[in-house]
Amino acid sequence: MNWSYITTFLSGGFAGAVLKHLIDTHRNKIQVIQCHYTDEEIISQIPVTFSTGQHENLHKKDFKIINTTNKDITVINITFTFEPTANIIKVQVRSKWGLDVPKGKIKSAKKNEYILPIKNFNRKDEIEIIMEIANLNSHDFNIQDSNCSGFRVEWLDKRQLKANKTVKMVKKVDLE
Repeated sequence: MNWSYITTFLSGGFAGAVLKHLIDTHRNKIQVIQCHYTDEEIISQIPVTFSTGQHENLHKKDFKIINTTNKDITVINITFTFEPTANIIKVQVRSKWGLDVPKGKIKSAKKNEYILPIKNFNRKDEIEIIMEIANLNSHDFNIQDSNCSGFRVEWLDKRQLKANKTVKMVKKVDLE
């Protein structure tokens, strides 16, 4: 009996098992989907009236969701929740599939919650969400995932400071 063949066989099997365990651990760890908070704008600070009623103020918030995982996700729901007094007026979604695809829904019982169902969310895909929200006071919000396992949503503040643009009133003759 040749012991060198046996030890080579056993050590190779052990090394293969350890390598497979390391690869499986890396693949199956909890993955992070990034949600960038890209822009914020005050549309109106005075009361405005829409078909949904009169609102105290109106704000626009932009988000970008990026699949930074190492997997393609078949189905995931991402929920945006704002403070209880908030009212989501309008949502626009841009993705590689087009404008307002996938379509989300505003929960009828809660006007401050928006659920975005995403199907076939491949690696490195991006989805932009532009929301108009009324009656914001403290600008608090929460982003969370549902209908998935092994993923979590992490939000990053990617807003850039905007310089105030100076406006100068001139005569019409000066413009010509």
